[in-house]
Amino acid sequence: MTAIGPLTTTFAAPSSCGSLSVYQLWKGSQSTYVQGPLYTAGSDNACFPDDYNPSGYYSPGICPQGYTTACSKLSTKSKVTETAVVCCPP
Repeated sequence: MTAIGPLTTTFAAPSSCGSLSVYQLWKGSQSTYVQGPLYTAGSDNACFPDDYNPSGYYSPGICPQGYTTACSKLSTKSKVTETAVVCCPP
C-alpha cells in the first residue's frame, strides 16, 4: 500500500454515498478490510476523500464524520510502529 499523506480534516460523504459494504482484500497471510463502496473508474469522487487511492492509506488519518473508532491495533516491526484503526458507521 502507498502512503497518500495526512487526512487531518473530517471527511463527510454526501447521503447518496450511504450504501456501504465490507470488502476483504488478501495479501499473502495478511488481510485488509476496506469498508465503503469499492472505488472503480467512473465512481462518484464525492464519495471519497481528496486524493483517494484504493491501494493507499492516510497517515495520520481520522474516521469519517459520524463514524466511531471500534478498535485499533498497534504493530511494531524493526523501527517502524504502525497503528491501524477500524471506523464503524453510525
